Amino acid sequence: VDRLLGEMWEEEWEVVLGDLAEMRDLGANVIHLHPQLTDFMTAPGQVDSAAFDRLEALVAHAASLDLHVVIVGLGVYAVDAEPAWFDALDEGARWAVQADFWRETARRFSGTPSILYYDLINAPEIPTTPETEWYLGYLGDRHFHQRLVLDLAGRSAEEVGAAWVAQMTAAIRDHDPDRAISIGTTCESDCPTDLTTEAVWSQLDLVSPHLYPQWDRTDEATDIVREFDVGLPVYLSETFPLNTGSVQWEWVLLHVRPWTAGFAAHYQGRTIAEHEELGRIEDWIWAYSLRTFERVAPTVASPEPTIDALHHYRHPITGSHRYTRSRDDERWRDDGYEYVGTEGDVLSYNEGTADPWCETHDVVTDERAYVLGCTPPPDHRLEQPIGWAYATPGIDRRELHEYRNATTDRRLYTVTRDDPGLAAQGFVYQGVSAYLPVAPG
Repeated sequence: VDRLLGEMWEEEWEVVLGDLAEMRDLGANVIHLHPQLTDFMTAPGQVDSAAFDRLEALVAHAASLDLHVVIVGLGVYAVDAEPAWFDALDEGARWAVQADFWRETARRFSGTPSILYYDLINAPEIPTTPETEWYLGYLGDRHFHQRLVLDLAGRSAEEVGAAWVAQMTAAIRDHDPDRAISIGTTCESDCPTDLTTEAVWSQLDLVSPHLYPQWDRTDEATDIVREFDVGLPVYLSETFPLNTGSVQWEWVLLHVRPWTAGFAAHYQGRTIAEHEELGRIEDWIWAYSLRTFERVAPTVASPEPTIDALHHYRHPITGSHRYTRSRDDERWRDDGYEYVGTEGDVLSYNEGTADPWCETHDVVTDERAYVLGCTPPPDHRLEQPIGWAYATPGIDRRELHEYRNATTDRRLYTVTRDDPGLAAQGFVYQGVSAYLPVAPG
């Protein structure tokens, strides 16, 4: 991240507006804005009205471009500008300032249809042992993660997470009772975390994890996303080929599509052509990621998100809860859950222009097949959806081949049908797993 929004919008307002148009032209229909807390709160109980005015103007301009907005709150990203007054507050006073930000945000944007949802905080963490620093997750001269407390003080991490979310959502509901709320959580291989448990997500309207796949473990990404399948829409609120190649990232986006309602990637303020002209390694990574976004976005974008009722089920023996958009959900009913009632509203999306791609299984012969449209062949049963195939005009398809190591059960994917390097490592060819789009020519 070269510069933050608050570092630009006073003197380079036209540049910011131009960036919104460029994101729209790439195929985005949602943008994420990360207002920095101390640009909007100058002291406990003191709001910077001018900053909120600018945010309102920016949201209005986004709406004029048919862009919905996610407001990601409470950021303190700049390492060299950590606010002394804010960091000197104790836990209770700090939470109160954060709640005041959300209360004013909700007051300003209540009834604004272009606000898609409020993201309470970016990548929060709860320490298991006492800490002295509020900020972590360093990348360059920014820190993108923030601790909610420094000391559990006898509480469980789950209790802390649930209490903090309850205080923030209550502040929002003072002025905006119907807005969807979520929290962007980082989850790589340790799901669920203390902020992805029932005590937290039962207070939210959608689940919005961050997903940065690892180049040698792209097959784990689907499992990670499925951990969040708790009956709420799953929206990948951050994803990028930071630790993998663009081809592997595209494969991940294809394969998690059956369980997700969309995704948000990153935009640095330069177009594809501008990155290619600069020609640095990091620019080629950005250019490839933006080209991937251009290809994938049409398959998942929905012009207008809709609102569905959220239905609540409870298990009479275990006491666990499940939430679903279906009034008669056989999954939970068959497992002994009983219908409790309607809990609220959740976001829902259209399916876009992609076709489902599913795995089927013959339980007698153990034969597996992968079919477009998810209609099983004779004697096969539907096993699981594994991705989406492209139905975008002007885009050809390319086979993605799956290899499996019989000893470790690890799976790798390549566009090469016969890969001698994988065969030498003990991987056996399994078949075509999905299709990737290739621009004509």
